[in-house]
Amino acid sequence: RCPSEASAPVWVTMTVRADGSLTNRQIVSDGDASLAHRCVAKALDELLVAPGTKTRTLSFEVSW
Repeated sequence: RCPSEASAPVWVTMTVRADGSLTNRQIVSDGDASLAHRCVAKALDELLVAPGTKTRTLSFEVSW
């Protein structure tokens, strides 16, 4: 179960290949955000990405 509010942001870096697959996934959080970290990891496991024209690396912060 995910928390209704994250105690700290979670940072994500990943590569999205042209075929839509995710590789080189890194999820970073501080010790207070371990539950949020697990929720973001689970969401990324279920994420479907449409194929694109080239491979890209994405970095973003997730907080709620």
